[in-house]
Amino acid sequence: MKNFKSLTQWRRGAGAQRIFFILLALMFTGVGVSYSHYNLNQTSIDPACVPAEGEPITLGAIFPEGSLFSAQSTESFRGAEAMRQAINQCGGINGRPIEWLYEPASDRADSEIAAQTLVEQGVPLIIGSGLSAVSEGASAIAQSSSVMYWDVTDSPPTNARGDWIFSLAADFQQLGAGAANFAQSNFAEPRVALIYEERRADVAKGVRETLNTPPLIDYIYSDEICCGDAYTLAVQMREARINIVILSVFDRDGERLWYALREADANIDAWIHVGSESYRRDICQNANSDGFISINTAGPVTEEYRASRIWKINDFYRAAYQQDYGTAPSWTADLSASGVFVLLQNVLPLAMDNGLSAESIRAVARSVNISDSAGLMGEGLAFDANGVNQHPAIIARQQQGRAICSVWPESVATCSSVLPFPTWRERAMAVENRMSCSGEM
Repeated sequence: MKNFKSLTQWRRGAGAQRIFFILLALMFTGVGVSYSHYNLNQTSIDPACVPAEGEPITLGAIFPEGSLFSAQSTESFRGAEAMRQAINQCGGINGRPIEWLYEPASDRADSEIAAQTLVEQGVPLIIGSGLSAVSEGASAIAQSSSVMYWDVTDSPPTNARGDWIFSLAADFQQLGAGAANFAQSNFAEPRVALIYEERRADVAKGVRETLNTPPLIDYIYSDEICCGDAYTLAVQMREARINIVILSVFDRDGERLWYALREADANIDAWIHVGSESYRRDICQNANSDGFISINTAGPVTEEYRASRIWKINDFYRAAYQQDYGTAPSWTADLSASGVFVLLQNVLPLAMDNGLSAESIRAVARSVNISDSAGLMGEGLAFDANGVNQHPAIIARQQQGRAICSVWPESVATCSSVLPFPTWRERAMAVENRMSCSGEM
């Protein structure tokens, strides 16, 4: 049974709906919630796993929670919580279960208050968060208080990460480098057009520094690509015989450019969007957009990879998530779960020899060097002096028919890439493709 402890003891008795309303009430009162041991039916999964029953280890956790927030931010908390339960079912950390003192927060101001509360409770480490504003507030307090902040989502602090701030997620420059590597691994002679909004200059830097030859078109804009600008750019691509478009733009600008390419009859072999879904829903519904590729920090991963890396913990994680939330975990939940797994399996056990203080955890985090396969998404673990992971997960996802699959890197890919793109004439001759832009394979 999962226990919710604050000033009084709460139990699940009335089911998941009661838990939701309890948590919602606690959000507005600012009362912390301690998550402790939850006993799944382990014998139905793996009788060899022994639940952790030693002295609990308490960590801080700051996440948005409840229907007032986006599904993505809620899923971040759910993934982290389901993985905590799974690890506790398979021994915890050296036989000790993990609990965390949970403080909900919806914005930077809330998260600063939440982080200060956790610091005063004496936690050595805070996990979060699902929203950039929440991460920024929590990390600022952690930095000034010399407490570890461990971000487990794709929304790490945009401010300098600092001595006490760590994130497994790729930064924008790393995602840009990933896009260039993917392009070069699929095309012998990439003729690249690089299109980016000025706030994504780091993406462009990663692309330029990684490509063997400079982009033939390097286009920066502010706020929006409008009207004639998109068509002029499309004509330039046609005349330069561009075969790969790498872009980091607002979705609406990507839509305008996509339609402009069609109007200019500018055929390309690959459309690679960095840091977004790489499509808008109305494009998916009204145009043949098969083959769109996005470079992201998360995506579908083969069960074979998961089973080989996190063993039966994967089964416990999925079972806990299904039991608590009635659905399979999303990519967002998986990414958060992966951050918790890496922390609890590769960092905290080594820090326990020195009392599990913030200082000992930070020292271990800085010293560990795992090139890949440390987490659910194929990521490794090696932080530089600024708390940036040098081996992050970078996944190329492609829309194929009515589903989205991962096509790169090969170690986690769920399908093979379909490249090059069909020409505009071939698309026009194809049966109209009204797709849902959902699902995975």
